[in-house]
Amino acid sequence: MSIEIRSSKGAFIAAIAGILDETEGDKLVTEVTEKVPKGSKLVIDGSGLAGLDQHGVLNLMTIQRRAVSPERKRLLLAGLSPAVWQTILNNGGDVLFEAKPTLAEALQTLGVPPEAAAIPPPPPPAAPSAVATGMSAAVPERAPSQEPDPWQRREEPRPSGVSSASSSASVDNDAAWSNYRPATAVASPRSKTGGKALWLAAAGAAVILLVIGVWWMLGRRSPELTISTAEITAEAGGKEVDEVTVDVQRGTLVESSWNDLPAGLYFEAPSDEDSSSHKTYTLRGKVDEAGKGGQVQLVAENKDRGQKSNPVTFTVKVTEKPLSWQLTTLQSLHLTAGQAISGQAKFLAGTTKTPTATGLPPGVTVEKAPGTSGDWRLGGTPASAGKFDVQFVVAGEPRQEKSCTVEVAPAVETPAVNPPASADATSPAPSPVAPPATGATASTGQPQAGIDDGMRSFLLERIEHLPSRYTDTDRENLRMVVNGLKAARLIQRIEFEREGQREVSASEIAKLKAALQAPENAALLKTPDCQIVVVGYASKSGSLASNVRLSKERALTVDTFLRQELGRNADLCGDYGPTDIMSHGGDDGGPTNRVVEIYAGIIDVPPYLRPKAESFKEDFNRRHGAH
Repeated sequence: MSIEIRSSKGAFIAAIAGILDETEGDKLVTEVTEKVPKGSKLVIDGSGLAGLDQHGVLNLMTIQRRAVSPERKRLLLAGLSPAVWQTILNNGGDVLFEAKPTLAEALQTLGVPPEAAAIPPPPPPAAPSAVATGMSAAVPERAPSQEPDPWQRREEPRPSGVSSASSSASVDNDAAWSNYRPATAVASPRSKTGGKALWLAAAGAAVILLVIGVWWMLGRRSPELTISTAEITAEAGGKEVDEVTVDVQRGTLVESSWNDLPAGLYFEAPSDEDSSSHKTYTLRGKVDEAGKGGQVQLVAENKDRGQKSNPVTFTVKVTEKPLSWQLTTLQSLHLTAGQAISGQAKFLAGTTKTPTATGLPPGVTVEKAPGTSGDWRLGGTPASAGKFDVQFVVAGEPRQEKSCTVEVAPAVETPAVNPPASADATSPAPSPVAPPATGATASTGQPQAGIDDGMRSFLLERIEHLPSRYTDTDRENLRMVVNGLKAARLIQRIEFEREGQREVSASEIAKLKAALQAPENAALLKTPDCQIVVVGYASKSGSLASNVRLSKERALTVDTFLRQELGRNADLCGDYGPTDIMSHGGDDGGPTNRVVEIYAGIIDVPPYLRPKAESFKEDFNRRHGAH
């Protein structure tokens, strides 16, 4: 098929010859789109068109949009053979097209002088075959008593700007158009019912083609980007952000467009398995530093077509994290006169301003927690017993004041022990042995009378690494529990070999059974007030939500096994999700965190804090637990 586009006297002429099928129709659309401005005067010279199919009609509908103007709403087709025009009518072309017998008449309709069509047209086509036109070879001629044939041109309202000369020419055009009527057709009777059915079929076909055309055009639109909110406020070092989503149509969110996000924030992409044209991205992470907010421009891109969406502005305001008071931790401390404070005595976190305190027990001071930049604790050695009402103050705008009661127990007098008379006075005294921190070391088989500082620090480190979805109140209450422990052990650490694994392997079950039967662990677990804690972890690959769910399911699997072995559920059973707490060196040498930890201990908090501890345990399991 050949395509020639030329312009003359303010009009564009697209001369086509050959067969207009899907492939050639796409070429025609491309040529017209590139060379003909939208809204121009356009005529399709089809005097050389031998035939077309439904795809060709659809492409003509696409071209029609280039010729829409206030004066003309329909595309002009010139020089078509009756068979070609009949195919166009059968596919709904009478809605969008108007046919003229010659190119000169079509140009005259647009107000272009006839001499503009003086360029010789392409040679006339050979008689179209039935296959090329999608019709039967013979087209029946209309009998005088029958209604008009569907391919007969209908009279259209003339634009107000057309002269009287154009009107008289139109009469001649009607006569000329009648020459296109086949001369050798055989008439066949047709009822009015059949005519209506034909028109209904043509209208239905037009609707179908119009829907296909709209669908085709929609598929070529540029990407679109919609954000759930244009502005958020986040706390530096505060909770993880997860309430912002970005919906992208027909593209992907360009990662380089969010480079201005505050440090610690990122957009989590949808799963690779999602192949739909609609994708949802979620803002994740938490802001690292205060005052590092600003505006971010987001852009979506369709790399296959080289298209980009209009940019969308998104603003992040960053504020300082509110002061985190942990006074319950102080109230749960077992302070004794004459003994240095060795437990976790932190009462404030997250501020570089130095707090002051009045009413502290004699010998107790306020000091910065080692290894931190904004945590404060009590230190020193209480000199006397009693209950002390303490008031803490942090200066600034606004000024903050908090009060609590700290209780110090009387000093414990240890009776002197006389060495045996036969003892060698020159031999060194035996070194004290700290209670074991895990179930790996044998003991006397009885629960320990106290928890050593190594185990206490180990548990407090776990609390400091809690994910951001755990509240400051959760951390404070867990510290209260740890400070109240008088015996604690890590019973067993169960490892999961594969990514996504939920079931416990046979070898790990054997290790767990052996750990439960070890004398030092069995004695502690049989104590009536022993508490069992099961914590699940997961690696950091994949989405946060799936990893949190996976760590909870692992904890639940181990909890179910303990119920079968011990006849009871864990008292606390929760999920840490993906963390960097531990590294057991997977194949890639990095942290796997694919483990479940089982702890057991005896809690001895003051009587007035026991209801609070029980309430916290129920609430914790409800929000984070597996049962």
